[in-house]
Amino acid sequence: AGAGALADEYCFWLGEARLAATNLVAAADTFTRLAKEFPTSPRRAEAAYGEARARAKLDDWPAVVALLAAPEGSFRAFVRTNAAHPATVDGLLLLAEAQVRTRHPQAVAATLALLGQPALAPRAEWQRRYWLARADLDAARPGPALAGASNVLAAAEAAAQPDLLASSRELLAD
Repeated sequence: AGAGALADEYCFWLGEARLAATNLVAAADTFTRLAKEFPTSPRRAEAAYGEARARAKLDDWPAVVALLAAPEGSFRAFVRTNAAHPATVDGLLLLAEAQVRTRHPQAVAATLALLGQPALAPRAEWQRRYWLARADLDAARPGPALAGASNVLAAAEAAAQPDLLASSRELLAD
């Protein structure tokens, strides 16, 4: 109540703190509250992404898709004007994962195309390739899936991160 003009910032950072403390339901509820109580807040898109992260950790993948894929939602509006922002990149990668997990692999390529042409960090590039290959595999497109899995392995080798190498080899085996 004492935050005044910074009430939306307070709400956003409270959600982030709850998410960091793994109080996932409270974090998701806090981010939802920000969207409802502060419809003009510049933090609305980041709050949608924060809520999506909390919902993903709760394995509520349909909610993640609903939050990040809504064409008129605050996250999509943010994506249209902030293509290189870290929340855009991370949110689109999370949406691609959610689309695979909810058995909508046909939507993954379109989602990841929204990343545009900015150079991605090695881990983000690996994730982009991974979800594209996983979508091909889940859509029963073995040729593109195999080629994609090879690209995933190459990206993991370039990133030189053991966890990515292990996941890449598992994808290639699948």
